[in-house]
Amino acid sequence: MAQHTFLVGEKKKISLGGLRFTTVVYCGMPSANSFSIMYKEKHVYQGYAMNLFYPTNIERISIKNTQFQVISVTSKELVLEIY
Repeated sequence: MAQHTFLVGEKKKISLGGLRFTTVVYCGMPSANSFSIMYKEKHVYQGYAMNLFYPTNIERISIKNTQFQVISVTSKELVLEIY
């Protein structure tokens, strides 16, 4: 599957399959044991963003019902792969 590499503050639009897309931003590591990502939802003229926090030792995360494998996470970079 496709790997997605994010630098801190970098915004990317990711295809979740079919016509489903989401925008993801890597927000960095607020502590040595956690990292944060933000994803945006929008529908017509309304939208919101969620800031999600995960432990650095997590192997898989879920964003909008899509599973991602966490390949690597550092204070400068996050690498995800759709599982």
